[in-house]
Amino acid sequence: MPRLVVLLAASLLLILPASAETSHRAALGRPQNAAAGDGDAVLSAQDVLFAYAHLTDTRPDLEALARVEVPPPDTHSPVPGAAAARYRTALRDETAELRGAFERFNINRPLLLRVQTGIGRYDAAAGGLPLDFNPSFWVRDPTWRTDGFILRFNNAGAVRTVPVADEGEADDRMATAGFDPRFDDGWNGVLELRFVFGGVLPHPPGLRGAPIAARLLSARLVSRDGEVVHDFGTVGQGIPRRGPPVLGTAKLDGLRLGMPLAEARAALPGLRATPAGYGMFEGLAAGVRRDPRAPRCDIGIVADLRAFGQAVPPRHSFRHCVALQAAVPLPEPTEPSGKPAARSSDPADALPAPEVSAPQVGEVTVLRFLPGAMPEVVRRQLERRFGAPLTEGKGEITWIGHDPDAADSQAPMVQLKAEFVTLAQGGPDGEPGVLLGLQMQPYRPDPADNS
Repeated sequence: MPRLVVLLAASLLLILPASAETSHRAALGRPQNAAAGDGDAVLSAQDVLFAYAHLTDTRPDLEALARVEVPPPDTHSPVPGAAAARYRTALRDETAELRGAFERFNINRPLLLRVQTGIGRYDAAAGGLPLDFNPSFWVRDPTWRTDGFILRFNNAGAVRTVPVADEGEADDRMATAGFDPRFDDGWNGVLELRFVFGGVLPHPPGLRGAPIAARLLSARLVSRDGEVVHDFGTVGQGIPRRGPPVLGTAKLDGLRLGMPLAEARAALPGLRATPAGYGMFEGLAAGVRRDPRAPRCDIGIVADLRAFGQAVPPRHSFRHCVALQAAVPLPEPTEPSGKPAARSSDPADALPAPEVSAPQVGEVTVLRFLPGAMPEVVRRQLERRFGAPLTEGKGEITWIGHDPDAADSQAPMVQLKAEFVTLAQGGPDGEPGVLLGLQMQPYRPDPADNS
């Protein structure tokens, strides 16, 4: 009986959504019951389809999957009725076999995935040879009925760097594995990843494919000829938690979504009323007070600087800013006469907003300039702080999960976005570093997502 096989010669290109830094080739294999030589099954598209169905307590369209496998009847057959009958029988048999395979599918069984990866030159800041490994992979739906799936490794940081002490050791390691150490642009290798499925992840709007978490159990880096470059050994253990994701923290500068606005203002006494809510700035450049345009604490500033490579305007050359919005719009501040209060371009001169009944924090944005920082170090620090991200690209990361400190277990999940860019001249002193923007708001699911 034919099987759903994706051979290495026709390996799928597995990619992240448009925000991805890189994409990788991965060799997918037979369905789970066909074991690889080392005893682990090589991941197949059918495995991902079955795993998603088990995790969401649904059933895949097995007849559609069977139609992919069973060749259609020969329309030129001299006995078309007999050909059609044979086709129906084969389709029925294939569907029954797939039904049995789905019922036998073991969601906890480790699987093997091989992906091509770039190997960079020695990087002292990274502590070794950095790997061009993006932890998200798009896998097509073998029934062609959906946009597919995104397999997301939640402990990918364990295999992002081959640890070596210095450049000399790096060259020796690569030469021993058969690589020419004179290549300035690095090399290409293959990551062999042993993993187990986790749970279904949130599906934000615009994300192609249904995200599924996975945990790496062990990994090794080999050359294309199979020579071992580095064995990472065991990097994860056990079956991962399969409930909704929980962030490492859901606080920015001590502020949480849903906290009383009065409590937020007490935590940050420098907050002043702005047209959008409240804001505060630290380390404003000297020329800002003379600029008729007020500074903005907006994460879009970071994205624009990264996209267009523009110089930082003086009014945005601050060291740190915080902006928050209430969960419901606040009334406009007024003068004692009842007229709308005049607003100054200097945030320090803004009038405090009037008190309203129990307003809560609905969105928080923080921008901070980090002198002398390196982007990869910032990325690692963010992942240690907030946990495994849902998506990441060049200079941007997104997390979605529950607030670990929320008193209400049914509270909406939090969506946290990070944008960062390297600046040659940033902050009030015009020095090199990284401008980091963080934005936290309630997660709003994709209306089209029925998972």
